[in-house]
Parts: sequence; C-alpha cells; structure tokens
Amino acid sequence: MARIYAACVEANGNVAFLDERGNKVGASHSPTQGGKAICADFNPSLNLGVVTTERGIVLIWNEFGGCKFSWSDPQSNPIVSARWMGDNLFVQRKNGNATMRRVNGAVLKYLN
Repeated sequence: MARIYAACVEANGNVAFLDERGNKVGASHSPTQGGKAICADFNPSLNLGVVTTERGIVLIWNEFGGCKFSWSDPQSNPIVSARWMGDNLFVQRKNGNATMRRVNGAVLKYLN
C-alpha cells in the first residue's frame, strides 16, 4: 500500500486518502455517523485522518478508515471543521470560536 499524505472529501461526501502525487490510495471511506463528510485532513506522522461531518461530529480514522475516536460539541454551536496542526487539532465551530484539541477531543486551549 502506498504511503498516505492527504485526505479529501469527494462530491458524494465520502473521504479519499491520497499519496504524495495526489493519487487515490485504496477505496473511499464513508462516515458511519453524522452524515456526509464536509472536511477531511490527514497527518502522515501519526498516520491518522480527521473527518468533520455535516452534523458536526469529528471522526479520527486510521489509514484504513477505521474510527479510533469520535466527538462533537453541542448542536446549538456545532463543529464545522477540524484540521491537523502538528499532532493536535485546530477545531472551528459555527459561531467562529476555535480551540486546539488533542486527538481524543480534550481541549488544550480556547483561541477566542
């Protein structure tokens, strides 16, 4: 299997993992909770992907699409994106507030 460097959301809401040339690696993966994917990112050093769904659930996936962690915020102010920043996650909510979090969702720092 080729090494994974990135993740992207396909038009149908599934997630594809990509190699260093942007070629798809393996099959696409569909979120099993929270609806379609709206945001995806991959951390090659941790070999983990992060997926944000349309209902504001954050899923942490291994390179095979298996879910290791999932978490969310109150639906009154759902998460709209989660991206890797080093080994932690930059998470933005609908109202614009942002946090730095660990892979398990624990808040490291409020950024607003």
